[in-house]
Amino acid sequence: MMNKEDPRYIWVSVDENIDADGSYDNPFSSISRAVELAQPGQAVILKQGKYIGDLTVQSGGTMDKPLRIMAEDGANVQIAEACWYFYDVTDIICSGIEFLNSPGMSIAVMGKCERNRFEFLKFINCSIAKESSGTLFFGGSGHSCNIVESCCFEHTPDIIEKSGKTGVSAGIMIANGDLANGEANRNHIISKNRISGYDYGILLGSSDSAGGECGHRVVYNTIERCGIEGIMVRCGDTLVKGNIVRNCANQSISIAIGAGSFVEDNRIVDCGNGISINGKGHTVANNCIVRCDKNAVRILSNKIKDLESASNAVVEQNTIVIGENAKGAGIVIEPGTTCIVRKNLFHGKGRPYCFDENRTDVTAVGTSRASGHFIMENFVSGLEEDIDGCNKGNVSFVSEPFDNYTNESGWGAQGWVLSPEAFDPGKKDLVEYDNGSLANSYPTEEEIAVDKDFAERMMFME
Repeated sequence: MMNKEDPRYIWVSVDENIDADGSYDNPFSSISRAVELAQPGQAVILKQGKYIGDLTVQSGGTMDKPLRIMAEDGANVQIAEACWYFYDVTDIICSGIEFLNSPGMSIAVMGKCERNRFEFLKFINCSIAKESSGTLFFGGSGHSCNIVESCCFEHTPDIIEKSGKTGVSAGIMIANGDLANGEANRNHIISKNRISGYDYGILLGSSDSAGGECGHRVVYNTIERCGIEGIMVRCGDTLVKGNIVRNCANQSISIAIGAGSFVEDNRIVDCGNGISINGKGHTVANNCIVRCDKNAVRILSNKIKDLESASNAVVEQNTIVIGENAKGAGIVIEPGTTCIVRKNLFHGKGRPYCFDENRTDVTAVGTSRASGHFIMENFVSGLEEDIDGCNKGNVSFVSEPFDNYTNESGWGAQGWVLSPEAFDPGKKDLVEYDNGSLANSYPTEEEIAVDKDFAERMMFME
């Protein structure tokens, strides 16, 4: 519980108070006034109520003394139809606040902002103006090591129609920054968030950028009902791991540009397409992709002029469940690409993989097989015909009717991604099955941190 007498706390209320001094009994009636006075190590605490008006923050904390902007314990604090702007600030922790009906951006982080954390925030029906916008937007250039964690971004099912919105909305968007002058936006962690009903759930990079190695981590998020993309990555050296993507009508996860990104340990269910990749040296591993309407994995050629054909891609140890009415295949390999496809488990009556030889908008490099596609050591369950590069047979799953594709075949993905009771980023405790056999397949706190050195740089001292 918060100590109301703690001198480090600056209190704010929605009520007018002419005698305000920032104490609990005489709180400020302006968030801006409280933020202006706050020093490193202090906390601006908002009492319950609905606050109106934009906020600009231009001073922050230090690594060992962060500045906090937060809701009072147990209080319902709403920021209505407004945007908070953070300019060139470091070591700010913003938590426990709800943003409601912001027409465009709710939070804009601009300039060289570093080591800021946005956590336990809720965004309801924001970014609903006609113009395109991102609800939590990192713009400008030169910012790094910011965290968005345990936040909720929601568009209710009818809000877009009611608002008349015609632009594109994104839950979280990070611009690439000024790549030409060495001021890329780097090393952000987007973790354990829930995003529902946007056009783009998470959008990394700008449509006019040329990629770049940005080092972002998109880990253990849950994304649902996104109209265009669940996760779109337009930069290199990005980790997309442990996410659950459900009921996204078009695309689930795309690596559109750059080099050396990893898409691993994700669970994708009932989406249009699964995982698509352009660019160099990407790895797609240990994902469970269930019932895509079209294709589960696409290795893409350069059908758009600023995108490179996928080359040196590795697609391995994925479990791909092909729905009865799927219009595509498990893996589609386009002309002019190179990849290795191995140790995947395909299940269902559809095609495990195919070469798209009928494209007229790309230039193939020789034949598909001559382009450098190595397909080997895969397994097909439930299909009688022989397929090159695949063994065949029948795999026994724990409960196919309930989408539990856990099995002991040794093929395809392993661990929690195979189960519908997949890792829940909102739970602190691991869930053990009756026999305990899968308890250790859930990610540990060390795995969620992704990288010890990286995590230590992101830590805030209490």
